[in-house]
Amino acid sequence: IKGASVKLYTIPVTDMIQSNENWKIESATVSSLRLDVVIKEMIRKSRTIAKQLIEKKRVKVNHTIVDSADFQLQANDLISIQGFGRAHITDLGGKTKKDKTHITYRTLFK
Repeated sequence: IKGASVKLYTIPVTDMIQSNENWKIESATVSSLRLDVVIKEMIRKSRTIAKQLIEKKRVKVNHTIVDSADFQLQANDLISIQGFGRAHITDLGGKTKKDKTHITYRTLFK
């Protein structure tokens, strides 16, 4: 590779490869914006399993490994869960009567 030459070519936008990703829009009501609570809702597993995924460093937020279950998420965060897929928080809605937060997110799960 050391002696290999590289050539770059400009191509028009119409010739670019288009992604065939099908993001699914979902919503949930969560008690807080802690990482483990939101992951629990997204993967529909227990909070204990969500914590284990985080502790095993299988969760990234905005392409950075997060190993703290109490990490606070914000709007537009991208969550990657190894073995499950990705989710993008698109909107943080208002509070409910029981002080829960409504979130809207897009998923690209297996």
